[in-house]
Amino acid sequence: PSLVFPDNWQITGCPVNGPSIKAEGKTVALAWFSMPDEKPQVKVAFSNNSGAAFSAPIRMDDGNPLGRVDVVLLSEKEALVTWLEETEDGAAIKAAKVGPEGKQGESFLVADSDASRQSGFPRMAKYNGQVVFAWTHVDSVTTVKTVLIRMK
Repeated sequence: PSLVFPDNWQITGCPVNGPSIKAEGKTVALAWFSMPDEKPQVKVAFSNNSGAAFSAPIRMDDGNPLGRVDVVLLSEKEALVTWLEETEDGAAIKAAKVGPEGKQGESFLVADSDASRQSGFPRMAKYNGQVVFAWTHVDSVTTVKTVLIRMK
């Protein structure tokens, strides 16, 4: 194993916010949640050599991330990262495109969510030029919701 980036995050408990990684050919995108100096962050790094070395990390969040990251490769030069962001009303599932050179545009809202652990970990999958998002919706009855978004 090799270190992707030295965040220097020290955690005394059991971390629930693990990384997400996707690979196609020699291209690898790795997204993760970290909290160096008690400042929560969602980051992504790229590799063009099958993970032998990674680029400098790119920060993706809007300033108040809770983590629960996922990543898909849209192409060799572009990925989509999702995370849970804290809001005034609870939480939101956010997403943003990113390439090895940096974030591409603003993040967008996938769905409103809940900050509790009951809301689980939103996931996505690429399908015919579109991305399917799935998440747990917490209400009086807990359900799984999905949405299909065409990526340009």
